Amino acid sequence: MSSALEPLVALNLSGMVGAVLHQRLIDHFGSVPQALQAGVADLKRVQGIGEVTAQAIHKAARSGSAAKEIEAAAADGIRILAHGVVWPRTSAGRG
Repeated sequence: MSSALEPLVALNLSGMVGAVLHQRLIDHFGSVPQALQAGVADLKRVQGIGEVTAQAIHKAARSGSAAKEIEAAAADGIRILAHGVVWPRTSAGRG
């Protein structure tokens, strides 16, 4: 994954991770990119993540959909806000 935003978008695209699981993944693995590199068995060790959620995260991390979503947003002039990341940054200090 090429940008700081891409792992966050991938996690969101799993459709299974809200704020609580997001934080648990960071607490367990150290970062979202590290969580997305984990296998299904390792993901299931996080409180609140079962087989279905682990599979969804694993699939989203490997699908390439996050990069496509970011590209589509850029083409449509959409800014993405995700866990402390604003993309794309704008001029004049607005983001």
